[in-house]
Amino acid sequence: MSQNQSAGNGALFKNDKQGVESRPDYTGTAKIWDKEFFISCWLKTSQTGKKYLSLAFKVKEAQAQAQAQPAAAASTAPAQTSAPVDDDIPF
Repeated sequence: MSQNQSAGNGALFKNDKQGVESRPDYTGTAKIWDKEFFISCWLKTSQTGKKYLSLAFKVKEAQAQAQAQPAAAASTAPAQTSAPVDDDIPF
């Protein structure tokens, strides 16, 4: 969907909550100032009974980088060998 979006546009779709009430009611993407965002939307009711939408935005690049960091950390970690270590020093 995000490939077809022009700057300043987005779309939300009904989310399957799968029995977890804390999940957003709607999810989607938007392109704002040439950056792509994930959007989460919850239908809420204020203390006075007025209904409103609560939105959260996450930069797509930030999430991709966060997922790549554990893999990058694992690749830079020193390799561990399974060979036994000889602790007896002969001298």
